[in-house]
Amino acid sequence: MKKKLLICILAAACCLSVPAAAEVNFSEVKVDPADAMDHLGKVVLAENENTISLSCGDTGANDVYFISVYELGEDSKYIVKYMGPVNITGFKISGLEGGKEYNVRLSSLTGRRYVSGTLTTSYEEVE
Repeated sequence: MKKKLLICILAAACCLSVPAAAEVNFSEVKVDPADAMDHLGKVVLAENENTISLSCGDTGANDVYFISVYELGEDSKYIVKYMGPVNITGFKISGLEGGKEYNVRLSSLTGRRYVSGTLTTSYEEVE
C-alpha cells in the first residue's frame, strides 16, 4: 500500500513540474502580400521547449503564405525568413532554443487576407 501511494505521489509531482505549453491567440490579423510581413504574436519558449506551432482556421485552399520567425534579445536574428509556401493550418518549426522569445510574422502571396489562429509552444524530438 505504501509503495503504491509513493508511486502515485511521485507521478503527481512529475506532472506538476512540467510547465504547460504557452498559447498566443490572434484574431483577424491583416496579412499583406509577401514584401510586408505582418506580426502574429510573440512567444517565449520555456527552457524545456524547442517548437512553435502555428494553427489557423478557415484559410482558403488556394491561399499561399510565407512565414518568418525572428529571435528577440541581445543577438536578435532571423531563424526563418520568408519560408514558404507554408500550410498555416498546421505549421511547426522545431529546433529552436528554449528560454528565448520569438516574433512570428506572416505574409500572403496574392493579396490581403485576414487570419485567426493560435501559436503554441512545445517540445518536439528533433532527429
